[in-house]
Amino acid sequence: MLAQRVITASVLLVAIVSTLLLSNHLYFEILLLIFVTAALWEWLRLNAVPSPWPIILAPIVALLTFAFWRYSSADSRQVIWWISTIAWALLALPALYYGLRKQTRFRYSLLAVVVLAACYIAINELHLAKGSVYLLSVLLLTWIADITGYFVGRAVGKHKLAPSISPGKTIEGALGALLGVILYGIFCIAAQNLFGQALFPAEMAARFGMPMTLLILIGLGVASICGDLVESLFKRKAGAKDSSRLLPGHGGMLDRIDALLPVLPLAALLTFSGN
Repeated sequence: MLAQRVITASVLLVAIVSTLLLSNHLYFEILLLIFVTAALWEWLRLNAVPSPWPIILAPIVALLTFAFWRYSSADSRQVIWWISTIAWALLALPALYYGLRKQTRFRYSLLAVVVLAACYIAINELHLAKGSVYLLSVLLLTWIADITGYFVGRAVGKHKLAPSISPGKTIEGALGALLGVILYGIFCIAAQNLFGQALFPAEMAARFGMPMTLLILIGLGVASICGDLVESLFKRKAGAKDSSRLLPGHGGMLDRIDALLPVLPLAALLTFSGN
């Protein structure tokens, strides 16, 4: 199992890094499109969309998303990020409290389409307009929240965060995740000059000031936790341990990107709004 995880992670890492380093951004767009297609296929299956519709709809939606990204205006992209953020607030977050019901299948399938499209557009825009280092500084925020939350939860976690959705998550782990995000942000702000390129936390501090930046970091940390919980809710409803078996040793694509889904559109809005 460990060997599978290492091999899969290594292949994904090489694919992502190599496309980031290539001068032609199109290769990066295509790789992301494959990821989005896989994630949407998994989400539709978890949402009990009958076969063969997930395998038909996923590539169609992905191609439409690609076309929108290529030919839309900057204002149109911000609209899709706002729609995604509002959809999380009105559909995804209430589901954590009220649960999923069969009659809401269509709206949650629509949520999947909107959220994944918004993330695809956000990550491309961040990469193309701000550079690989800036994009990585956004991704690291979510990954650090996940890692610190896991280890703090394992070490001192006692109080369950959402026992009916994800029994392994604890309140202490969530607080550890938020602390990790804050420390990461402070490090980025202090070390900005060492990197020679813009970093997300440092840019937020320059634009909004330190107190507001800390609130932004905490908000994005909370959003990443919610993204993880929402995917866990869909898996629990479907009776599945993983979103799929596409990635040996890692489960599915959605399992790897769930925490990023609410974060990326928000990060893009914070980066580009008012510019």
